[in-house]
Amino acid sequence: MGHRHDHSHCVKDALAQVERVCAERGLRLTETRRAVLKLIWQGHKALSAAEIMHKLKNDKPPVTYRALEFLQQNGFIHKVASLNAYIGCPHPDEAHASQLLVCGDCREVVEVSSAPLDRQVENEAHKHHFEVTHRHLEVVGRCADCRDKA
Repeated sequence: MGHRHDHSHCVKDALAQVERVCAERGLRLTETRRAVLKLIWQGHKALSAAEIMHKLKNDKPPVTYRALEFLQQNGFIHKVASLNAYIGCPHPDEAHASQLLVCGDCREVVEVSSAPLDRQVENEAHKHHFEVTHRHLEVVGRCADCRDKA
């Protein structure tokens, strides 16, 4: 965690990836969807829908919620359930189970990938005759920066 870098590169790279994926899939990236995605990628901290609406100066919640739904359904963002907030997905062109390290103090989120962990969850589900339809793992704790401040 502790991402101390120019987030404009994150925004630019994320938009380029999402634009490419939208073109490949025949999806429409509206200005509202683009604006929401830009806000989410301006940092690595999860943003709630209310924070996004406030930053967009949007007084029409349905528009923001539809944009968030589109971005989430197409794998461009992840919902961080423990924070009721959203974070950008660094791999929008790959089908994958999201595994998120969530700092409960500062709300910074890092997406990690562990194929062995993913396989273990699948194996356990299979042993219990459980059909997995969606995998989303959140590990909540404290990032190094917040630990150092405590």
